[in-house]
Amino acid sequence: LTLGVAEALGAFLVGWAIDLARAAEIGGYQAQFFAEEWLALLGIGFFLLVARPVLMAINAGLSSLSITPGLAQLSIWRLHLHTLGQSVSYFQDDFAGRISQKELQTANAAATSTNEVLNSITYGLSAVIGAALVLGAASGLLLLLLTLWFAAYVALVARYLPMIRSAARARADTRSALSGRLVDQISHIETVKLFAHTGR
Repeated sequence: LTLGVAEALGAFLVGWAIDLARAAEIGGYQAQFFAEEWLALLGIGFFLLVARPVLMAINAGLSSLSITPGLAQLSIWRLHLHTLGQSVSYFQDDFAGRISQKELQTANAAATSTNEVLNSITYGLSAVIGAALVLGAASGLLLLLLTLWFAAYVALVARYLPMIRSAARARADTRSALSGRLVDQISHIETVKLFAHTGR
């Protein structure tokens, strides 16, 4: 959320710097522009060159070093405990590698989706809200265009997200089945070698 606000604020500050330069040109004091507006320019430069990169680094660090790894490990352990509570027939009717792969994929998906919600969705919403405030202050037409674009974007996501979800589910099932076969063949290599036609 903070990073999205910072992006919108950065755009506003760049626009403010352009307005200051334009006012200096109209007022005829281009030569004294830096002497007159040095404090405002220094603040804008500090935000764009120092504060914003620091916020981006903090956000990336929290995501990649704190939230995602810890959540993935916690999800794996809880899913494994849940899986261990199933009946013996549940394990006999499926590949061991497939079960373990599904645990890993589900945990990673939970961690990734949580990270995306915390980062992308909040960042996108805050950036859109900030842009709406800036564009609304500049022109009602620009605000209307932004609203139409956002509505089209939401409609596009709502249209294609179910297809992407079903395709991802099919891909995950296929991948876990392949992994299950590989793991089970390697873990039962004596039986595989016994019935192998190559004799190796």
